[in-house]
Amino acid sequence: MIKVTRRDFLKGSAAIGVAGALSGTVLNTLTPSKAHATEDGIGWIPTTCVGCTTWCSVDVKTQTEGGVTRAIDVRGNKYSKRGDAATGDASNACPRARLALQEAYDADRVKVPMRRTNPLKGRGVDPGFIPVDWDSAMDEMADKMLQMRAAGNSHKYVYFRGRYTYGRDTLYTGIPKIYGSPNGISHSSICAEAENICREGVVGKYGYDDYDIDNCRCLLLWGVDPTASNRLVSGTIHKLGARINAGMKVIAVDPRLNTAAAKAHYWLPVKPGTDGALALAMAHHILVNGLWNKSFVGLDDTVFTANNNAVVGTVAESGTMGLVTWWDMVLKDKTPAWAAGVTGISPLTIIKVAEEFAGVGEADDDKARAISWLGPGVAMQPNGYYNGKACIALNGLMGSFDHIGGEIQAEPSASVYSSDIPAYATYQDATATTGAGKQKITKYVASGLEAGMPTVEGNAPGKLTPTNRAGDAIKDESPYETKFILGAMNNFVFSCTGTKRWEDGLSGDMSSWSAEGTTSDGAPPFVVHATTHASEFSMFADIVLPGKHTGLEVKSSTHQRSGMYKNHNLYNAVISPVWPDAKNPESELPWKLAQALNTWGFSNLLNFLRTEYPAAVGASTLGVWADSSAFEDIHHKYHATKGTAGARDTLWTQINGATMTTISAYQEAGNGIYQATYASTYFDSNGRGAAWNGLTFGTASGKVEFYNSGAKHLTALTSYKTKVTPNYSTFYDILNDCNYNDVATQVGSGDANPEYVFLPNYESPFYNKGGVNPAEYPYAYIDHKSRLNREGRSQNCGWYYEFKSNDPGDEKWKDVIKIHPADAYVIGVVDGDTVKITSPSNPTTGITCKVKVWNGVRAGTVAKAYGQGHWAYGRNASNSGGGNNNEILPAEWERINGGTARNGVTRVKIVKI
Repeated sequence: MIKVTRRDFLKGSAAIGVAGALSGTVLNTLTPSKAHATEDGIGWIPTTCVGCTTWCSVDVKTQTEGGVTRAIDVRGNKYSKRGDAATGDASNACPRARLALQEAYDADRVKVPMRRTNPLKGRGVDPGFIPVDWDSAMDEMADKMLQMRAAGNSHKYVYFRGRYTYGRDTLYTGIPKIYGSPNGISHSSICAEAENICREGVVGKYGYDDYDIDNCRCLLLWGVDPTASNRLVSGTIHKLGARINAGMKVIAVDPRLNTAAAKAHYWLPVKPGTDGALALAMAHHILVNGLWNKSFVGLDDTVFTANNNAVVGTVAESGTMGLVTWWDMVLKDKTPAWAAGVTGISPLTIIKVAEEFAGVGEADDDKARAISWLGPGVAMQPNGYYNGKACIALNGLMGSFDHIGGEIQAEPSASVYSSDIPAYATYQDATATTGAGKQKITKYVASGLEAGMPTVEGNAPGKLTPTNRAGDAIKDESPYETKFILGAMNNFVFSCTGTKRWEDGLSGDMSSWSAEGTTSDGAPPFVVHATTHASEFSMFADIVLPGKHTGLEVKSSTHQRSGMYKNHNLYNAVISPVWPDAKNPESELPWKLAQALNTWGFSNLLNFLRTEYPAAVGASTLGVWADSSAFEDIHHKYHATKGTAGARDTLWTQINGATMTTISAYQEAGNGIYQATYASTYFDSNGRGAAWNGLTFGTASGKVEFYNSGAKHLTALTSYKTKVTPNYSTFYDILNDCNYNDVATQVGSGDANPEYVFLPNYESPFYNKGGVNPAEYPYAYIDHKSRLNREGRSQNCGWYYEFKSNDPGDEKWKDVIKIHPADAYVIGVVDGDTVKITSPSNPTTGITCKVKVWNGVRAGTVAKAYGQGHWAYGRNASNSGGGNNNEILPAEWERINGGTARNGVTRVKIVKI
């Protein structure tokens, strides 16, 4: 263990504060070598980049000298076909992958376990951290957890999951269920879940799709820049220019000129939150002019005329359901002229892009080679459900789902990995089953489901977890008091909107903390945080644990698909540990905690870990005092393989092979990856996939549904009516409580027209509702993500700031708000001025940053990247200036789903200071 004396620690604290004291040591691995390493000491080792959810397979260039292996470069895995499906291409990782080098060798990393000595908690309060060893930290955790268990309060334990691998569920499910808590809470709903509910509402699949850019004719982007974020970043960077040169048209709908918009043939800077109106007008024009894909949709001789009901011909609707209903009830009067008044985009432009997307004069199977790509910019709005469904529905008109060149839902091949953990029911005692059966804190109210928050997935309400609701639950102690929080690689105090709720809930005096009682003890929760860097969440922690760097130090695996391939990639420990006391949060931490619990008399968790995981991979039961690294190795193999022990051995050998081994005509493994594409028979000679031909989409009908009286979400919302206290009597009331007031008006009091509940539609922007005075808060606020955000873990890297100008409109070493020249003139600011930004939810404190006058943002809107404004996280992050967008964004949701709403959610005031 690295030895840090209390005297040295306190001397460092006095000189550079808490963040520096956690990270003030110079790294031995960064000291100059006495001699250059020979070429024999250099090699490339496969692992995975965790910079975003593309999860690219990468190779890390390493140099070994004196028994120490260091990382010196990162490239794409040369065998991965997600960059170039024909030959593979080492450029299939984006530049963000190299930020891992600065992250891993950051002198500000947490190096040893730390214990809080100051019982007072709050923003700006010095925790008084002192170094301790792992055994002491685990004993303190185990003691408190077992006191809670003995008092019948095991359900008041909460686990917060941040960035993860697919070894995640030991922490997320195993510990809570065996210990006795329902509260495994993921970050997913603050990430991108809202787009899934829109997709499910039209085509029946809750999940993320692939997009066949290689064969696409027209790429329509709704609030997404796939060169910067979402799930195909590296491949899109690699392909976009070449595909444009080959004739693919690109249409970017975004009030901010992002990178993809800069390359697009059409940039449509809509008024924020009006995307759905544009989508409806495009659908209207396509139908009026007979431009839909008749081979898929049918209705060849049906006539659609503006402002009139459809005249249905003799040809039946085939691949879709409810198009005539959608037209008669929603689309018939949604003309380009109407949409122009809503969106600010001219009617002629709307007509032009509608025809470009529809492929005027193209054969039906060429029409299908178009993608309407829904992104978080549309879906993660309070009005995201209906507007997002309108964007997704355009794929149905073109027959683009499950068609070459379109949006691909079916996944290639069978899985070869274990996402789930072994069966654990026999390790649950009565306390565990009782505690795990309680309601999650994210339900927030004692009656179960919350009014105005259906959190629908599939045909049931209450299935999704509105993560940001946990901030209210902790603060308000509802539905019960939260007593103990374990967080891993999360920073909800900074990354959730409405940050003050989290700060308030975690602040207070720990002196009165008690494991017992059914009423409040008046103290905030006991918090343990496993992390690479001491973040804002860490500042409220009682124990901080040093986490290994995911990608360079941990052993695990993950999977993702893009470019018509699905990869399962290994995370390998490719370097010597930078800080020997750092542990893998997903495997080594559970093992060490289980050992401590066993010492204190609770053996169930340790017996589960040391027995079930080894048995699954054909290994011997681990000893009670086995080192955590032994469990990490078994955990690694378990989640990277599947099936019997023999089958796992075969897969493990194949995926770890030095070169690729052919498994079948469409599957291969080696160099740290398993990859699969579609069998040659999946798409027919016309490019139509099996679901396209067989109408086996995930909807109740198997078709693409514009409307279906038996749709999944009808079942879910009908059930929701009776699961809320007091019960709802109408959909009308539900929609109003979910902020869908426009659609509620169409439904009518008493549900006079219930069909509107389930049709793609337009709901006006949330930021224009609720009595906010536009004269006081004149500017719609656009939150966007920096291209250099590595899942929130890059803000202490110098390169993050040095290359910040890679974000269009941004500047190096600054946090800027981008303001249109006309608005800058009214405000009276120029480039470089400092301004204060306030919102209705934060009218006093606000945030500050610099000004960038830029015509790449729509007049009347302002845009600022999320990522800066830290007050912890390390010296670069906390001294970078600027502000955290989440301090001025209100805590609001897309309420049908429960996803956090970051876009179309607020107006702001800007004042020069």
